[in-house]
Amino acid sequence: MTLLAAAVVYPVMLLLFPEPRGVFGPEGPRFVPARDTVIEEIRQRRSVEPTTSV
Repeated sequence: MTLLAAAVVYPVMLLLFPEPRGVFGPEGPRFVPARDTVIEEIRQRRSVEPTTSV
């Protein structure tokens, strides 16, 4: 029953709340609508030296 509910709810949610085009990769979305929004680049945080307690 849960799998059936997920199989119905997921496509409906994609239609109501489409994902941005950037999450689908270079080939774009297949069979689902997508939003045209800008996705910001993920920036790596600077590394922090591990602290050791003695």
